[in-house]
Amino acid sequence: MIGLWGFAVLVGLGLWRRWPAWAIWAGAALWWLVLMAAQLAAAAGMPRLAEVLGGGFDAWLVLGLLGAMAFLYWRFLVAVRARRRVEPPVSAPVAAAVATGGFAEAELERYARHIILREIGGPGQKRLKQARVLVVGAGA
Repeated sequence: MIGLWGFAVLVGLGLWRRWPAWAIWAGAALWWLVLMAAQLAAAAGMPRLAEVLGGGFDAWLVLGLLGAMAFLYWRFLVAVRARRRVEPPVSAPVAAAVATGGFAEAELERYARHIILREIGGPGQKRLKQARVLVVGAGA
């Protein structure tokens, strides 16, 4: 039981003191390593120690693997968020298209739904407008 209380105190202290997330993860990993070493010592001849720490070696090993998976998922999300593009507000592409004079008023009405889409926007619609297509063999 001391093992889980140690994790709770570590995470609570880290959140209270506003430690960076990596520091909390590193502290949790260090505490887990201490617990695993204590479990190995308990297996060598101190069964009461395993009882005090709360659980056996297998349980702490599974908890460590789950923690490692959670850490890797967190790092993946951090990386994905860092790569995310910051998009201008919805009205900005329309205003930019009008300001650059790239579209006539009728075209702006026709293409407004494409212009407000993040994936296309004003520059993308301008490229679509400038594109040429040749269809050969379409039938009669």
